[in-house]
Amino acid sequence: MTAVLSSFLVVGSIIVLGYLLQRNHILGNNAELIITRLVFFVASPALLFTTVGKSKPADVFGPAMAVQVISVVAAVIAYALFSILIWKQSWAQTVVGSMSSSYVNAGNLGIPLAAYVLGNAAQIAPILLFQLAIYTPVVMLLLELTSQRKANIGKSLLHAFANPILLASFAGVIVMVTHWHVPNVIMEPIQLLSGISVPGMLLTFGMSFAADRTLLSSGSTGPVATAVVLKNIVQPVIAFFLASRLFDLTPANVMACVVMAALPAAQNVYTYATRFGTGKELARDGTLITTLVSVPVIVVIAFLLS
Repeated sequence: MTAVLSSFLVVGSIIVLGYLLQRNHILGNNAELIITRLVFFVASPALLFTTVGKSKPADVFGPAMAVQVISVVAAVIAYALFSILIWKQSWAQTVVGSMSSSYVNAGNLGIPLAAYVLGNAAQIAPILLFQLAIYTPVVMLLLELTSQRKANIGKSLLHAFANPILLASFAGVIVMVTHWHVPNVIMEPIQLLSGISVPGMLLTFGMSFAADRTLLSSGSTGPVATAVVLKNIVQPVIAFFLASRLFDLTPANVMACVVMAALPAAQNVYTYATRFGTGKELARDGTLITTLVSVPVIVVIAFLLS
């Protein structure tokens, strides 16, 4: 338990550093954007390629993936029922709200936690592959069909599948399945670049808190509260019972599944809501509040399961 808490303190200190750097404009106004692009296009793909490539197929496509996928789908269905029966939201708003209650921040927070706190970045691979390869394309398609924007389904799907993290993960899967030994002249530069990923993500995650934000826009309290409860409480509870009771995973794998499920809603949700012009306030408030709530929730999970 002490080791886990120490890891959280280290992770938290870098997040706080990112906040202070951005709040005091030490790195300039465009620092967050530049570091985010470096991490997204270079460092994170390098990290996912190296970790997935060295993993075993059972670690990526085994019971852990089933646990995480089922918990995501359960949260989506639950929010959709609340949205249709109680909040009377439009179909597009229902899609955004469902994402806010289930789409985990596997990038900015999930990869660092898996790599540093759980000790294995491959722990994030199952949910990351599912979200990038299946969940995101489905959401893009639904938003194209239900939003007020003129549909351009081909462009949206191309954008979803051209994600560099997804492409690097698939490349890692190919290496993993074929047992190909990547030449050192190629692998060593990739491993060096992968070292940027975790600190870079944590810094930008902290920087994101420095922006001025207004919480709980008028009329969004109910839907936001629903999304927060589903994301921060219901989804990890479902993951715990699936991992420990149904699939009977080891204690370490149970904690990994529950921590991954307890991650906050990803910032991608707000990006998609903005792009399609629907549910922006819900996505913004849901992302921020689930992020704030996830910190004590994950600490409690670590305390109970470690």
